[in-house]
Formats: sequence, C-alpha cells, structure tokens
Amino acid sequence: MSKACTAGIKGACAEKVSGPIKELMDCHQAVLKQLDALEKTGTELENGANPESKEKELKEFLEFTDTSLALHTRDEEQALFPLLEPKICGHACGAHGAITPVEVMMANHKDVHAAFAVIRELMKLSKEGNLEPKEASTEIASQIRFIVDTMRDHIWKEDNVLYRIAKEELSKEDLGRISKKMTGFRETAGFVCSH
Repeated sequence: MSKACTAGIKGACAEKVSGPIKELMDCHQAVLKQLDALEKTGTELENGANPESKEKELKEFLEFTDTSLALHTRDEEQALFPLLEPKICGHACGAHGAITPVEVMMANHKDVHAAFAVIRELMKLSKEGNLEPKEASTEIASQIRFIVDTMRDHIWKEDNVLYRIAKEELSKEDLGRISKKMTGFRETAGFVCSH
C-alpha cells in the first residue's frame, strides 16, 4: 500500500493491491503495533487505572478494529481463505470431519471481535455508573489480555504457516483474483487503511 494510504481514517483508500500476501503481512505489522499499545493500556487497568482515564486509548484501538482490522478480516475471509482452504487440505479435512486451519483462523476472528464488543459494553456500563470502576478495569483488562494473546498467536500462525502455503500453492491467477477483491474492498471501505 502506498504512503498515501497511511494517512487519516476518513476517506476512501482506492489503491490497487498488487501483492495480496505482502499487503496482509503489512497489516499484521500495523496490528502488532496496536497490540503493543493495547497491552500497555491493559497493564495500566490491571494496576488499578480507572477505565475512564484510558477511554481515549481504548477508543483509538476500537476505531482501528472497526476500520483497518475489519478490512483485514474481510480480506482474509472473503478473498484469501476461499482459495487457500482447498489447497491446504483438499477433500481430506472435510471427509474426516476435521477442523481446517482456515476454520481455526476464522474462529479466532470471531472470538476476538466478540471480545471487542465486550470491551465496548463494559466501557458503556462503567461510564453510565452501572459497573464499579474497579470491576470494569479488571474485566476490560481480562478481555485485552485475551485479545493480545490470541492475536499474537494468530498472526504468527498466519505469517509463518498459512501465508507461506499461499505463496507456494496459489497460482498467479489466484493471487490476481485475491488482489482484485481486496482492491474492491478498499474502493468501498469509506476510510483510509492504516497499513
């Protein structure tokens, strides 16, 4: 993605994606930086910080999840995974009822996005006075720990296993189809991706 796509959050990012695997890995680097900041916030909450004092940091991360991370998830689930899964296990996985590596990654996506929803609700309850600040801090910190641990493991598996398989097994035509879909997602995103 060009430098033009790293500015701001509002406005469409219509850059052409030429290397989909590189684009996905670049996004992972942006996510890891966000996770470092989120982990720091979680530690501060564990150490007794009031959720309202961390509202700015939490809102910034949640905005990132609603924009760049949501786009990344869409890239994988709707562009990459449908072409990659058959290359990983063909008919063998389904025939034996095994959960495929792609299904594991999609389950991680679902679990992490659910944890973000829990953080939003906890912040709301705390702000409205329906949850004691200490309890809110503890619960939000717990969700943050889950997100950070799950996402770091998830990114390692994708970068070192799934994306390597994609590079080896997907044809130039497959990669072109993935790029085209990802470019289309960016044209309609309504925000600038941050990676």
